[in-house]
Amino acid sequence: MAIIFKNCFLFILIIPLWSSIGQAQVYYTNKDSIEIYLLLNEADEIDIQGKLDEAMSSIKRARQLSQEKRMKRGEAYACLKMADLLLKKSEYEKIDEHLKAGFQLGSAIHDSLIMGLAFLQKSQYLKSLNHFEEAIVASRTGLQHLSYKTDSLYIALAYNEIGINYDKLGDYSVLQKIIFRPSDYLNCWGLNKRWPTPVRLVPI
Repeated sequence: MAIIFKNCFLFILIIPLWSSIGQAQVYYTNKDSIEIYLLLNEADEIDIQGKLDEAMSSIKRARQLSQEKRMKRGEAYACLKMADLLLKKSEYEKIDEHLKAGFQLGSAIHDSLIMGLAFLQKSQYLKSLNHFEEAIVASRTGLQHLSYKTDSLYIALAYNEIGINYDKLGDYSVLQKIIFRPSDYLNCWGLNKRWPTPVRLVPI
């Protein structure tokens, strides 16, 4: 019996934002990037507590500071987190706008992880609208931007999303082919035994 996890969020902020100083972005300092990083993490921590409005306030400050310091990477992650929070609040009107902004910023600095995450979050957004086939396409597009060497956790989450959407469509023939792929990539992180309790089990 293999596991599909229904309630995992793709936005997990584990990226050191100061890692690319000295590349294209030259307007901010180490101190600026750390401040932005801390605001982004603060938003994640408050989000976990279920205080979505407070989390949105923190992420808006992170985005504003990123814009002031011209730190596109920080702004991109802020855009993606805004989309994540809006999805949790079921406020759909501006989700696509924030996802597009995050992707464009990631593309401008050639950050393939940001580009991939934008599509993975778009997949979750489309799933919430019951657009399951489009959600699968978005997840597969996201996978094209991710590295099997460095992004195995996000790849696992992408395959999990694809499996959920095939399950929604009732296409179990395809589901059987990919059902174990999330676990394969989670093994790279040693997370397979520490994953959240599954809501649904899919027998094969």
